[in-house]
Amino acid sequence: MKVSHNLFDLIKSLNKTEKRYFKRYSSLHVIGEANNYLLLFDAIDTQKEYDEEQLIRQFKAHNNKNRFSVLKNYLYDQILYSMEQYHHSVHSEVRGLIARIEFLYEKGLDDQALKTLQKAKQLAKENEMHWSMIEILSVWEMNLAYKRNDISGLNECKRQKANELELLMSTETYRDIKTDMYTLYTTHSRIREKGASVEMKKIISDAKMNNEAAPLTFMGKIFFYETFALYWEGQGNSDQYYKYSKKIVDLYHENPKNITSRFKSYLDRLSNLIASEINSKRFKETAETLNIMKEASPLAKTALHKERLFFFYNYLSLDYFINTAQFSKAMDLIDSFEKELKIYEPYLNEVEKVLLFSNISISFFGVEQYQKSIFWINRARNETSLSVHSEFYNIISIYYLIIHYEAGNTDLLPYLIQSLYRNLKKKEKLYKFETIILDFLRNKIPKTSTQQELIVAFRQLKNKITPLSKDQYEKNALSYFDIISWLESKIENRSFAEVVKERSEHN
Repeated sequence: MKVSHNLFDLIKSLNKTEKRYFKRYSSLHVIGEANNYLLLFDAIDTQKEYDEEQLIRQFKAHNNKNRFSVLKNYLYDQILYSMEQYHHSVHSEVRGLIARIEFLYEKGLDDQALKTLQKAKQLAKENEMHWSMIEILSVWEMNLAYKRNDISGLNECKRQKANELELLMSTETYRDIKTDMYTLYTTHSRIREKGASVEMKKIISDAKMNNEAAPLTFMGKIFFYETFALYWEGQGNSDQYYKYSKKIVDLYHENPKNITSRFKSYLDRLSNLIASEINSKRFKETAETLNIMKEASPLAKTALHKERLFFFYNYLSLDYFINTAQFSKAMDLIDSFEKELKIYEPYLNEVEKVLLFSNISISFFGVEQYQKSIFWINRARNETSLSVHSEFYNIISIYYLIIHYEAGNTDLLPYLIQSLYRNLKKKEKLYKFETIILDFLRNKIPKTSTQQELIVAFRQLKNKITPLSKDQYEKNALSYFDIISWLESKIENRSFAEVVKERSEHN
């Protein structure tokens, strides 16, 4: 039987404060087995890799595997119980109040149950917890009304429940529409195929998407705007993407209690606004919004919140520095978060790793440290299957060739070019952009023998690439790495950073 690493993974996920709280909780709530399971906790915490056989030998009193398994399960449950207490949220508070209502009702303490019920309703209503409201109304308030033979109370319960069902259905309708759009966006990223664009167009053409006032709830409105934001981002329309991203964040700022109670969701939407500001060259606003994100850090109470804040702030700050040619600041930022990256990296998904590592690579490219640039782009390529956002594979692979060219690794280029060409052709992902670049590197560069011929070749390449910026399905390939600035730097014999800075100041 395969040994479970669940307990090991759970313990390793705890930060120092959570571990300290668990031990304090244990001293107050556990008797009997306390010494054994706290010793087991410490033993596992010191392991770098999970070794169950070593633990069984260490805990001789529990060297029977069945007894040791019981001890492990007991420790696992105690950690989760303590974290439920530590990580208090609105949702856990409402669940706790519902548990109290049930207890008081069963004890026949109806007045106390009703008082607790009203508190739970108020909290659930303020936070649009419609599922909880329906449970409170249809089970506990209705039971109390029946018990008191309160006919008007029963009818009021029915009315309120119908209202909550309507609000719930409105929210879920727009959640489902947003999910459909997100599925297409995640599969195709910035659209480079007509079929995907047509499917996205169908979603926003639905009658339910014709009226901003149609969603009845805060989250319904968020999903409504988010559907449009995803659509326009997928189409590469940076101004419309910005417009709807800003509507979302403005809605949070108009309802600040939702920032606290939905902090992770707020961070996600704030990051989208920053991305839209960068894409639309609103760099002054970008700096201000990044500062808003940084100042929100005291609200990051949980490990998940802190990990999200780490990724969004650093990835987007690098994106901002790259687009404004502030490469020295990018270097300082990378130095500052290097230690934290080791902590948070295991919790980043594959797309987040690609985004962060790619921006680190481009930052080193901007200061002409090409070997470090290659190291980080290799991490982006090697640590993810790129099964989602397959477009990343194309763009990163083209960028990978450019770095090797700049690093002078000309002996590697023919093999890398041929390998990429075969791969893209096999996957039927050989679009105009990729075809033009590969043809240039494979057929044009080897035929140049003088600097003047090389400049002419780069100028011809730029003339072919520039029109793609107006092509609905090709322009998105130019958004991840500023290849136009790179080409201008080769033509004009200037640094990449200098050209990026000049272009950003003119936007």
